[in-house]
Amino acid sequence: TLFNYVLRFVKWHFYVRLVGAREITPAESARLFVAGFPLAVTPGKVGEALKALWLSEWSTVSFSRGLPVVLAERFSDGLAVLALSALGVFAIPALWPAFLITLILSLSIAVLSQIRPLALAIMSLLERVPLIGRQIHALRDFYESGRLLLGPRPLLFAVALGTVSWLGEGVGFYLILLGLGLPPSVSVLTDAVFVLAVSTLVGSASTLPGGLGAAEASI
Repeated sequence: TLFNYVLRFVKWHFYVRLVGAREITPAESARLFVAGFPLAVTPGKVGEALKALWLSEWSTVSFSRGLPVVLAERFSDGLAVLALSALGVFAIPALWPAFLITLILSLSIAVLSQIRPLALAIMSLLERVPLIGRQIHALRDFYESGRLLLGPRPLLFAVALGTVSWLGEGVGFYLILLGLGLPPSVSVLTDAVFVLAVSTLVGSASTLPGGLGAAEASI
């Protein structure tokens, strides 16, 4: 689990630097990252938006530009866990539809975020809406930052890093299963990684605080 969080911090700091907060030192970045842990137990993890607020106070990066960092963290983690769940999902036909739909929707978000003319056209329309029009500058900052973070190379790096880090959690679960008396084998390891990955997705989708109850019941 510690291995998982160390690699997730590397991804967080990579994102922080990518959006322009280059004055943030690794130590300061680590403080922000760790401070976000209790916020993960808020419903739907919405409390993690505070990390973007703190980032804006500690750097020249605005809240609207920093918020996509938090969202990109969750998005890349989701794709990473989805990749790990593929270890066993094709052995269970009943899970194929949900797996494929989630994968297609996730990839569609990444692809659509890169179509800048479409996004600018939508924002031009939103600019005419009285309440939204006043915040259009912040919305543009939010989009440009998100587009940067979900670009092919940053996303590939983040998902690869996330896959390795969440694999650490799967290995931890495997060790628990060995402690409960299951025989050590590659089959048990792949089952452990698959079960933990799918349960993590279920916990996230439940929007319960920290996925509490939903993830455990799925496991």
